[in-house]
Amino acid sequence: DESIVVVENCYRHIENGETPFNAAIKGCQEIIFPIIAMTLTLAAVYLPIGLMSGLTADLFRQFSFTLAAAVMISGVVALTLSPMMSAYLINTTEQQPKWFSRVEHALQQLNDMYIKELDKRFTRKRLMLGAAVVLIGLAGIAYWQLPKILLPAEDSGFIDVASNGPTGVGRQYHLNHNAELNGVMDEHPAVGANLSYIEGEPVNHVLLKPWGERSEGIDEVISDLMTKSKESVSAYNMSFSIRSANNLSIANNLRLELTTLDRNKDELNDTAAKVQKLLEDYPGLNNVGNSVLRDQLRYDLSIDRNAIILSGVSYGDVTNALSTFLGSVKAADLHATDGFTYPIQVQVNLDKLSDFKVLNKLYVTSESGQALPLSQFVSIKQTTAESNIKTFMGLDSAELTADVMPGYSTDEIKAYLDEQLPTLLNDAQGFKYNGVVKDLMDSQAGTQSLFLLALVFIYLILAAQFESFVDPLIILLTVPLCIVGALLTLTLFGQSVNIYSQIGLLTLVGLVTKHGILLVEFANKQQYQGLSAIEAARSSAKSRLRPILMTSLTMILSAIPLALASGPGSLGLANIGLVLVGGLLAGTFFSLFVVPVAYVAMAELKAKDVLARLRSAKA
Repeated sequence: DESIVVVENCYRHIENGETPFNAAIKGCQEIIFPIIAMTLTLAAVYLPIGLMSGLTADLFRQFSFTLAAAVMISGVVALTLSPMMSAYLINTTEQQPKWFSRVEHALQQLNDMYIKELDKRFTRKRLMLGAAVVLIGLAGIAYWQLPKILLPAEDSGFIDVASNGPTGVGRQYHLNHNAELNGVMDEHPAVGANLSYIEGEPVNHVLLKPWGERSEGIDEVISDLMTKSKESVSAYNMSFSIRSANNLSIANNLRLELTTLDRNKDELNDTAAKVQKLLEDYPGLNNVGNSVLRDQLRYDLSIDRNAIILSGVSYGDVTNALSTFLGSVKAADLHATDGFTYPIQVQVNLDKLSDFKVLNKLYVTSESGQALPLSQFVSIKQTTAESNIKTFMGLDSAELTADVMPGYSTDEIKAYLDEQLPTLLNDAQGFKYNGVVKDLMDSQAGTQSLFLLALVFIYLILAAQFESFVDPLIILLTVPLCIVGALLTLTLFGQSVNIYSQIGLLTLVGLVTKHGILLVEFANKQQYQGLSAIEAARSSAKSRLRPILMTSLTMILSAIPLALASGPGSLGLANIGLVLVGGLLAGTFFSLFVVPVAYVAMAELKAKDVLARLRSAKA
């Protein structure tokens, strides 16, 4: 982009009658300032990404440093190699090709039409302001309506399947039902291979057929497998997830942490059951799990101390008998004739331990010498308990998990839970998001910080370059309007707001500010020569139209292949490409009108600018 601006400015001087060498010298001198500003602002957009932590930084750290370095090198090349090549390679010929004359004539007509339209806008500043507010409002509506997810589900061709069986079943149970589980995957026409094994629970790794040999995307395949698993598998909850192609450890399911301050686990269990029902009723969630579900078999042993006292039995004798007969105690060592020592363990036969009536056959002696059965003092009851007891941030908690169904966005699920969950909790209870919702919230917070840092860096750099507090504001006015085009493009193509589209928006900020830099810098020079603000803005717009169109067209054409990308791994590229194409089209159009009009509208404010007055006093 910087080289295009330099070469175009050199060629403009050649058109005005300068020799190529003198045109290169003069053109480069005129454009040094905006080239430096354009280079630094674009580099300032990328550097904050590399200096942050989190998922966004992990994904784009190399990307940010590479582009920042490339932009700096591009700026150096534009100020050194490009002027030299312009001086020696651009030839002045009186006879131009016909196509060149036609293009030049069309550009001149476009320039004349643009200046006429711009003159109308100079007298309709309030109309321009109203239109800008309406467009920003449309962008807000588009952002509100767009689904928000962490990352788009790339069709990697791999599906991981986890099957959770009934509580307490063993390996043999899984072996008996393994064929039933494999039948869900093996009969689907899009499945190429299915690797199945048992590691505590049954696990399947499903390889889909190559993309050219199947008509269904991976989301559609998972939806089909979920439907079939519900119809044909009753004893297992089957969970399907897309294996990430970039090996990132990213959560893909919902995890909700219910916490309580009063340590009342019974109320926590009741609330967890209500929340579980709430999640099961939502169509976008599947395979809902509850960590405090009382599905674990447990035996409670209790000792009646009153009966022990009344019978004259020692409490220690009762506990020792339980420990010895039910747990086993080493009584002695047997030194055998073969030279080995064998421990002698005292315990009830193992085949008797499965029947608790064995307590009727185990005795303790009272003080009077009477043998009394242990069942008179000890009772064992069968009951159920939680599979595990969890804590979250030091509080007793219940964890509920669920798989997100294809076609549902994370922000929709979060909005549903934010509305419904508080009505199910008591005053001592609360909830925290984990899993994919937490990752989305962290990503959005990190991206907002990136936007804020990028805008602050750009404003400070431009304030230092232009020696003005007002000029950077004029340049940055186009940022909201270019975001309008980007969001409307995402809406039109049915895409979502995710990490890739947010990085595209961040890149867009640096690209669009280039147009404002060219317009404002040239207008300032015209004002220094004695022109009024409106004349300077008109002259700047007329002379800068061609380089702005050339740089915009170059960037748009380079982004179109990204926007039209298809096949594996294309969703992230398509999101970035659509944002750049839509944002640049809108940003370029609005820059050509908003910046000159704002320049004129803020002429009085510029006169009061502290930095501008200091610069004038210094001059």
